[in-house]
Amino acid sequence: MSRRRNVIGRNGMTSWMRAVGRSGVLLLLATTELRAQIQVQQRAVIQFAPGGQVVVNQGFETVELPVERKLSRGIERARDRIGAGEYSQAIRFLDEVLADEKDAFIEGEKPGKVSGLKESARELIRSLPAEGRDLYQSMYASVARRRLDEAISAGDIGAMRRVSQRYFFTPAGMEATLWVAQAEGDSGRHLSATLLYESLLASPDAIELLNPQLALLAAKSYLALGNRKRAEELVANTSAAGGSRNAPTAIVSGNPHSLTTAREAPLRWYEQQIGLPQLMPAMPENEWLMSGGNP
Repeated sequence: MSRRRNVIGRNGMTSWMRAVGRSGVLLLLATTELRAQIQVQQRAVIQFAPGGQVVVNQGFETVELPVERKLSRGIERARDRIGAGEYSQAIRFLDEVLADEKDAFIEGEKPGKVSGLKESARELIRSLPAEGRDLYQSMYASVARRRLDEAISAGDIGAMRRVSQRYFFTPAGMEATLWVAQAEGDSGRHLSATLLYESLLASPDAIELLNPQLALLAAKSYLALGNRKRAEELVANTSAAGGSRNAPTAIVSGNPHSLTTAREAPLRWYEQQIGLPQLMPAMPENEWLMSGGNP
């Protein structure tokens, strides 16, 4: 884990989907199903009413979200094959979706709803039964590991980001996500870093693989943003993970530190063993952020 602390990346966060209206660009956070039509604010007109009251009249326009029918059918076929226990073709299709730099809207499972293509692909991989997960790992875990090792050797954050996006559900993909999150935090983009950390913290496999370093690094970004409550929660939960006797040990600057004493005063332990980061405003992002971390 100590190697990851020196990663610094300056690449801006990429975005998935844009719907263009007359007033500019609207980014849609399509990690959940959206309505097929949305209301886009086009303008806000300020008027002064008698007595000095300010009235704001807002104009809205309906935007029809473009849906990729062919890809919608592809996701539906993949879902059917997984339900029938036919994993191989479905997994290959989902990998191709995640390998593509572009994203799209597809028809949602409910009428009149749309979803993000890549998020739908990730959800299908995330929900694979045990047999399907084992097959997925046998197909892509070694490939992801090789590509991550190459990216680390080259110091290429962009390549690490691609491993994270395409192979998140492999051990190397999770490690790549941690690298990218650290790079975001080291560059002052703690908000985008916390989104990536939370995507890992939502995965029991990632917690088992990467904690306690994962939780402590996430706490650093939350502290930098002034969210002491979430930071304290992360440190406290991690210190309790080993039960009453076996508290986990964190490696800080190459030295092991037991989290035993962090149970009673998590942030005091953090300050003594690691040091509190400087509170800072969120850095401006190059592009809008996605819920759960940008792809």
